[in-house]
Amino acid sequence: MAAAPERGGLVTVTCTYREYWLGSCKHVDTNSLHAIVSDRNAAVRSIKNLGMGTIPCLYLLIDTMILELYVGQTGNASRRIAEQCSPRSHGGSPRRFNKVVIIWDGRPIQITRFNDEAVRKGIEARLISAFSTDGKFSLTNKLPSGSETTLDQAEQVEAFGSEALFALQGLRYLGRQYGGGGRRGTSILAAEGQSSRPRRPALGRRAAGGRGTGVGARPRI
Repeated sequence: MAAAPERGGLVTVTCTYREYWLGSCKHVDTNSLHAIVSDRNAAVRSIKNLGMGTIPCLYLLIDTMILELYVGQTGNASRRIAEQCSPRSHGGSPRRFNKVVIIWDGRPIQITRFNDEAVRKGIEARLISAFSTDGKFSLTNKLPSGSETTLDQAEQVEAFGSEALFALQGLRYLGRQYGGGGRRGTSILAAEGQSSRPRRPALGRRAAGGRGTGVGARPRI
């Protein structure tokens, strides 16, 4: 995420947004994060097929019919999503959702910065707070208690949290107050006292079989 000073002390922040399809999953890339959107029935299989079964991540469980949403974090993506689908995990009835969103930095488990549970919990708290304020979805979990973080961890929570909110706004899961409402392409960071100018993302290594879009593109999920 590039930043440069502007007049009046504002900072211009440029963040890319690109979405494309691989099989039955939608993928989203920002500067530092990767997100996967899948149907519930295909979620665990899709995660394993992509070779990220044990990856640590943030995840969203979304019921698009009744606009209900759960935000969580885990050190093992496929195991946790499978648990959320199991009736034994929730007093005899599985959690209701039809969409799963997985968010992490796209790195292998050996070097991913999401191995740090304190960072994951910090981002989780930020997402819960944002969805609670936004009001589009009814949250089924509450804001977790804060945990102590080092300066480096706090910086990662700030950076990754901003990009996660940016990606979720591009997917239309967050409303206009968290960015440009889609069509203008204003970054999530504008909501935090910073101006931003979107740029068209360069096609990267994940471009094969997919398509790049700006923030304003209407999603298929």
